[in-house]
Amino acid sequence: MARRTSITISLFCMLFVLFGTTLSMGDALKDGKADKAVDNAAATADADCPVLKKKARAKASSNSECPAIKGEEQADKNCADDADDEDAAKEKDDDAEKEADEKEEEKKEESKSKAKTVKATVEPMRIDVSLTGAVYSQQSHEMLFEPEAWSSWTIETIIPHGTKVKEGDELVTFESEKLKKRIAEMRNEMKLAEIRITLARMEHETLLKLHEKIVAWNKRADKIAREEHQTYLKITRPMNIESAQRRLESAKFTLEYEQEELRQLEKMYEADDLVEESEEIVLTRARRSLDRAEFYLKGAEIEHELYFKYHQPRRDETEEHQWTTGLIERSKERRTLPLSLKKAKLEMEATEKAHAKIEKQLEDLLADQELLTITAPTDGIVYYGKISHGKLSTTAHAAIAPRRPVTSGTTLFTIVETDGPLMIESNVEEKKLYSVARGMRASVIPTGFPSRRLKARVNSLDLIPKPCGYVCQLTVEADDHPIPLVPGMTAKIVVFSYENKAALTIPVKSLETDDRTGNTYVYLPAKEEGKPRKVRVETGRKTSSKIEILKGIKEGAEILEEPPEEDE
Repeated sequence: MARRTSITISLFCMLFVLFGTTLSMGDALKDGKADKAVDNAAATADADCPVLKKKARAKASSNSECPAIKGEEQADKNCADDADDEDAAKEKDDDAEKEADEKEEEKKEESKSKAKTVKATVEPMRIDVSLTGAVYSQQSHEMLFEPEAWSSWTIETIIPHGTKVKEGDELVTFESEKLKKRIAEMRNEMKLAEIRITLARMEHETLLKLHEKIVAWNKRADKIAREEHQTYLKITRPMNIESAQRRLESAKFTLEYEQEELRQLEKMYEADDLVEESEEIVLTRARRSLDRAEFYLKGAEIEHELYFKYHQPRRDETEEHQWTTGLIERSKERRTLPLSLKKAKLEMEATEKAHAKIEKQLEDLLADQELLTITAPTDGIVYYGKISHGKLSTTAHAAIAPRRPVTSGTTLFTIVETDGPLMIESNVEEKKLYSVARGMRASVIPTGFPSRRLKARVNSLDLIPKPCGYVCQLTVEADDHPIPLVPGMTAKIVVFSYENKAALTIPVKSLETDDRTGNTYVYLPAKEEGKPRKVRVETGRKTSSKIEILKGIKEGAEILEEPPEEDE
């Protein structure tokens, strides 16, 4: 392209010189200075265009002895010859450039048709899994606050969170002014118990006076109920059943009478050719009476069925229920009467028990006084609240403070012993489960000390999913750092999942996986004009860019960098 540009510039220079030469020669003809014009043309060609320098000088020498008109014609001829030579050179250069472009296109097509390949190489492979977790200790003591009776507890003084303590050191003290008031209230309750005893005695005396009359009426009520029950069984019930049967039979007889009467009337009027108006009225009445009789029979049959299916059984059940419940109620009355007589005595005893209960509550309050000052049960570090899976309670720091109330069942402190082994708990994502297993080595990098590296080992992995993931616990080996790890600290965990110093690997993008069968394949390059050959391989672990080949190809095997596209 640069060469073509140069030729074009030279051609323009030549045309410009020819134009200038023609003008100069015309002026020279007028002035009679043809030789000088030719020399000027040669000089101009020499200065402006190196290509025409030599040719211009040759023209000047050849025309020095000629007239001006002859020099002009000769110059025109020479310029035309030079132009033809330049055109031929230009065509030759264009052909050469076109041939070079065609060769370059052929090389591109050849390289495009030939697919890129890679080789299976043996190299070290290492897979690490990054997790985050929290430190906790297996040797910790939760201090659950459980008073016996007193419920109003207010912190007076408390040891700061994170303090190292020894067994017996004071941890917290509570206010105690309200205890005296509660004791006074209990004494008033004892006086109320004495009043309850007096009322119970009065109730007992009243029941003793009414006892004889209640017993006599109970016996008479038993006799009346027995007589009424026997009357129902022997008289009322059989009569009701017979009445139901008679009603059904009456309806049947009525229907039969109406049917027979209609039949006789129709037979009697059958002989007459013409039916008189009175006869028609009589037959109509008879038919209507028959229809009513049929309807009455239908109702009687339904009533009969309902009576024996529902009414009579329910009446029997009601009668039996009234009879039995009456017996039970009167029996209960006879049995509860003596109990009612004892009620006053029992209430008096209950009052005495209430008095004893108040005494017990007083004893419990005296025992709760021992909780007004709580001391450390062992050596360790004091944490407010409860430590769950290495995570501190976020609400404990706000709730446990001077002049703050404390309720029963609250975990005030957790004393963590520093001599025991430390653990780290982490949550593993489901997609990383296959890369973490019990017994794997790991490195722990504390968040607060990123330059430290502590050795650890996976102790357990819970495969039951939780909202936060899958719980993984690691045992941490202590180091010689002057600042030890303590529960509640967070850390980054690097689990050494896999390492093979001589793994046969290929790029991940070179592998093709059959989604239906799970089989994996690579493609060997095509021979001459054939197609690439598909080879099944068995894979191992993989990274983001490399995958391990366990079976199917060997080291140095040349495969396609990417699986070929399927032919449409």
